[in-house]
Amino acid sequence: MKYFPITVVDDFFDSPVEVKNFAESVEYNSPDATNYPGVVSKKQISELHPQMANWIYHKLMTIFYHPESNIKWTVDMNFQKITPSNFNDQFHILNRGIPHIDSLSNANVLAGLVYLNENPPPDTGTSIFYKKKDCQFYMFPEEVRHFSRKYHATSDSTEFAPMAEKHLSMFEESVRVQAKFNRLVVYSADSYHAQTTYGVKGGQDRLTLRFFISNIVCKDQSMPLLRKF
Repeated sequence: MKYFPITVVDDFFDSPVEVKNFAESVEYNSPDATNYPGVVSKKQISELHPQMANWIYHKLMTIFYHPESNIKWTVDMNFQKITPSNFNDQFHILNRGIPHIDSLSNANVLAGLVYLNENPPPDTGTSIFYKKKDCQFYMFPEEVRHFSRKYHATSDSTEFAPMAEKHLSMFEESVRVQAKFNRLVVYSADSYHAQTTYGVKGGQDRLTLRFFISNIVCKDQSMPLLRKF
């Protein structure tokens, strides 16, 4: 079920260079067997900079809810860096995200990110997908998850690359949001999505602030796409 519309907001931060510089200054985890590519900040933004975190929470929620709404939620928010793969073809399968949703194993209902590269190459933003007509019963294979985690930890793409190609073939891209410095994109956590590409060979790391919001409780208003008019 879709809870929130795909939403794009430019000029999200008042001083985006300050946020970018801060993101570049924090410590990041080492590559590991994660479900996501690249590395993320060792600490949540709520730990790194509580004032920034609270400002972001408020601005995010007021996009969809009245500022005086009685609302509670849980937020997981950090910085992410992804180094482009060493292929001349920007759209090589190992330089692309794989379509996935963020709400399989938890209560996530809203997800999104802010692009923090000042001059990002084209097609390094976010793609939203839908399943092809004859693939409506297709489920994310556990073997794809297993070998993607192995690849993220070891760079062993032997099994992962063909599986990722097959997985991608089950989907059609419906929306492509271009990365733009200080652009916010938000989508329902149950929408299939992925990084369009990680960047260009030898180029800058793809730097973003990403967030996942769960357990939204609001007594005044329901989630946007569940509201009755």
